[in-house]
Amino acid sequence: MTDELYEKFHSNIKLQKRIISKRSITYRDIVRVINKYKDHCVGNKALDIGCGCGALSFYLGSIGFDVTGIDISKKAVDICEQNKKMFELHGCLKFFKLNFPQENIKGRYDLIICSEVLEHIEDQKKAIRYIKNKLNKNGIVIFSLPSIKSPLHRLGLSSKHDINVGHLRRYSMDSIYNLINFSGLRTIELIETEGILKNFLFIIGFPLNKILIRLSNRFLFISSFIFFIDDMLLKFFGGSQIILVSKTK
Repeated sequence: MTDELYEKFHSNIKLQKRIISKRSITYRDIVRVINKYKDHCVGNKALDIGCGCGALSFYLGSIGFDVTGIDISKKAVDICEQNKKMFELHGCLKFFKLNFPQENIKGRYDLIICSEVLEHIEDQKKAIRYIKNKLNKNGIVIFSLPSIKSPLHRLGLSSKHDINVGHLRRYSMDSIYNLINFSGLRTIELIETEGILKNFLFIIGFPLNKILIRLSNRFLFISSFIFFIDDMLLKFFGGSQIILVSKTK
């Protein structure tokens, strides 16, 4: 994704009102995975690659990680800095405008999050080498990526969305498994998430969809109902997102 496209993408983003939780409709699946593996980390240093406006960074900070967030967008980093003051997480979060993987960030990390980033990178092998070199011994990295087997993608309904957000590719379970393992990392979990209902809410730009997402992030009974239906549909139609967890060999 180019600087211009990403700045435009973040142009209307507002400050977060609260730190996300495990019931967040947007982040539930990756938060579940983070919670599952957080105690496997030897230390508490985390790197959030493509942190955007910091939703996952602030969550990691709230559960005890010392977080560095990097993003190509100056607008996104500015919003992160403003939110950091509001959430009073000054000591454990740092944010930098940085073009991953062309520019280097100092240090090594016990946990690296690369959520919805790899599909935007032209040289994905270089990106994975970068990540591998930033991991401490026994470090864990969590990837989330769009699936090529997404029901809406197979119906031809995601093409406009992919262009608008700068997706260069989608992944199958096999393709991302092979890419990661050939790079010298070891896959320890590979799952398919996000059924057709959640995917429809996110990529089809109906006004009602945006209202439902906002309401579901505020009211537990709405998010619980959406999760219940979406999990049922996931079993029958497959998922729209792949989450892969790997570590150093």
